[in-house]
Amino acid sequence: MQNEYLPLTAYSEDQRQKAMDIYRLIEQYLYHGKSLKAIAKESDLSIRTHSILGK
Repeated sequence: MQNEYLPLTAYSEDQRQKAMDIYRLIEQYLYHGKSLKAIAKESDLSIRTHSILGK
């Protein structure tokens, strides 16, 4: 089964803003080589994705 993703317009402004906030955090890891541990410590969040997403 193939995953189908909703278009960005299907999400509220608040949901899109939260996604961008999360992206800005992980962008430091993806493109700048910063460790997840350092990002979690500085942002006072868990390294686990579900904790960042509030699940």
